[in-house]
Amino acid sequence: RWTGAFSALVVLAILPFASALEALPKAVLGATVISAVVPLLLAPGPLMTLRALVRMRRKDSEDASFKGTRGEVIVAWSTTISVLLAAPRLEQGLLVGGMTAAVR
Repeated sequence: RWTGAFSALVVLAILPFASALEALPKAVLGATVISAVVPLLLAPGPLMTLRALVRMRRKDSEDASFKGTRGEVIVAWSTTISVLLAAPRLEQGLLVGGMTAAVR
């Protein structure tokens, strides 16, 4: 897809400037990531937000885009919880979510 190609080009364009971030303390980099992610989690929209995750299986939800099958809800919740518990080894949490999706 074009989105993958575009993302790869952006990463390759930014990669030479990554050494400039090395001098910054980890707290500054962490604050940058948190400030970028929090609006995504709280904003309404098509992204998988925490609100969407909570409302995903509710029958009384007015927004049909948040409804999912029982298997999708299990995969979404298991991935979210495993990533939060596996921090700072996020790849392990994502692996648990991938295995849940494969078993489902």
